[in-house]
Amino acid sequence: MRCRCASPHAAACASGDADGDGTNNGDDPADADVCVPDADAIPCASGDADGDGTPNDTDADDGDVCVPTPDEGTCDADADGTPNADDADDADPCVPTPDEAACDADGDGATNDVDADDADVCVPTPDEAACDADGDGTPNDTDAADDDVCVPTPDEATCDADGDGLTNGAEATAGTNANAADTDGDGVCDGDVGVADCTAGPDTAPTNPCVPNAQAAACPPG
Repeated sequence: MRCRCASPHAAACASGDADGDGTNNGDDPADADVCVPDADAIPCASGDADGDGTPNDTDADDGDVCVPTPDEGTCDADADGTPNADDADDADPCVPTPDEAACDADGDGATNDVDADDADVCVPTPDEAACDADGDGTPNDTDAADDDVCVPTPDEATCDADGDGLTNGAEATAGTNANAADTDGDGVCDGDVGVADCTAGPDTAPTNPCVPNAQAAACPPG
């Protein structure tokens, strides 16, 4: 039946809500008390609508269990999808979920959601201290030149110690001297890069001083 009260929220109007507690007067045993029948109703100052232990009147968001209590058991303080009560470390989004978007699984400073490879500390941060940017086997934080594979490891296979264009590994395979750009001393560099002691090669016979130049000083006479 339609309410015809002067005020639809008057206590005498069954469908009204005189105390504004969300319960119609007809069903409210105390329609002048916002805490009855629901002691935790939001309008009830002493109630706790979100069950976070903070009364409604001092709770900045009485619909959010994490405000103002991020450590509440049912809250997820680190936003990793695991409630605090079940989370061994509720300040770390990687525990117990290392694959969580907000986590930085490889510790490179980039969260998983923006990291193309969250198992590689060098992606997308090749300059990260724990990374080896130049691939010489020495982490950046102890490498004096993390863009030079020869520092601090001149014997590294990928280094070109003598600067002739051949890596140490290639020189080892060819049987040439990784520390001498012109192994046979015929004036032609072992590799395709020229240096002070020889012209750019590559030398077709890097261990034969008579090839390609039979007149080379290093070529024995006769």
